[in-house]
Amino acid sequence: MPAASESRPQSPVPTGDTDVDSLLDELRALDDAPVSSHGATYSALHEGLLAALNAEGNTPPHAPAPGPAKDAR
Repeated sequence: MPAASESRPQSPVPTGDTDVDSLLDELRALDDAPVSSHGATYSALHEGLLAALNAEGNTPPHAPAPGPAKDAR
């Protein structure tokens, strides 16, 4: 059986987005948290990541701007 440190996933790779990286840093807290709290932590991280991704100005240049689809006729 591998040692506990060998079976843990690697730390998240920095994204370069300070808001997202600070949220992902919270994953490290799970190492010392009881498993019963993991669900709430993942839920909070998911909501935070959604908010960061939906924040104004975070639309990638290649993605269409949010709004109604244009009629191609």
